[in-house]
Amino acid sequence: MKFTSGIKRSSYIFIFVLGIIFISGQLSLSSNKADVKAEAAKQIEVEVELRNTGQSNHKLSIENALALKNVKTTQGGIEKDKLESLITARINEPLKGRSFEPKTPEAKRAELAKLDKLYASTKPAKVLLNSSGQPKAIYPKYTQTVESHDAFIKDSARLLDLNIPGSSLNVTKENRCIGDQCVSRYQRMAFGVPVLFSDMALTTVNGKVTSITGALNQPNISKQIVENGDVLSEADLLEVAQSKLLGQWHITNSTYGIYESTGGAAPAYQVELRSGFRQYDMVIHAGTKTILNENDHLKHNTNASGLDLRGQRREFNTISSQGRNYLVDNR
Repeated sequence: MKFTSGIKRSSYIFIFVLGIIFISGQLSLSSNKADVKAEAAKQIEVEVELRNTGQSNHKLSIENALALKNVKTTQGGIEKDKLESLITARINEPLKGRSFEPKTPEAKRAELAKLDKLYASTKPAKVLLNSSGQPKAIYPKYTQTVESHDAFIKDSARLLDLNIPGSSLNVTKENRCIGDQCVSRYQRMAFGVPVLFSDMALTTVNGKVTSITGALNQPNISKQIVENGDVLSEADLLEVAQSKLLGQWHITNSTYGIYESTGGAAPAYQVELRSGFRQYDMVIHAGTKTILNENDHLKHNTNASGLDLRGQRREFNTISSQGRNYLVDNR
């Protein structure tokens, strides 16, 4: 009896151990399946992120990649080769209705739509954007003529950020025409002073606007920045310029305004200098008197010599005068 009871007890223990092993195996299997599923989701997310940033060589669309997360499997998980086959099946699938090119800001699109309606456009305007994602050129297809260039500027006030406090456009060259094509140029202003190197051109052909190009957006300039600039005399500006340049120079023109760069907006003077036939431009900070930008019109030393058609050696050089370059014959 004791021997039989021992056998039964051993059997119970054995069955109990088998049960524990079976349950442990199921838990391990479930855990592995969960790990596989989590890893699959992680891989999909990585692929989607690469696709979003343009770093993936796959043509896997974002919609299809996201759809992979909802794939149902009877095993409760997704194996590696299954995941690879699902992705591979979509590698050559074209993108559907999705562009990765920058989009015109919504507020600007709304204003363009209003102008399209006002001037009876045949189709939406073509818009080119700058590195900040703002319009730098607009090419509309209007069929309605404008009353005048200034009237169109008034109708486009919100498109051109003229509703922002302190923002305005000053005409610099009004309605210069060659045949049926007329161009007006405007200087962008901030609280009454020019925004340096920020002009805009409006072109019409037969009275219909065909392009608006240049500084179409108002920079982020506060009234305080405008008022913080010091008044520098021509002598002050020339002293700064001469510390950089060799020889004797004189200032032909200087303009006070706001200079905008990657470092932000600053009160500054745009200075044009001349020494003989040489020309040089500088932007000088109105507060610190530091040089913010410079441009030498003479890019290369072109003094040289050569043989003429008779085989005689000639010396020559070039000079710049009134915006033109000339080849000088010293014979």
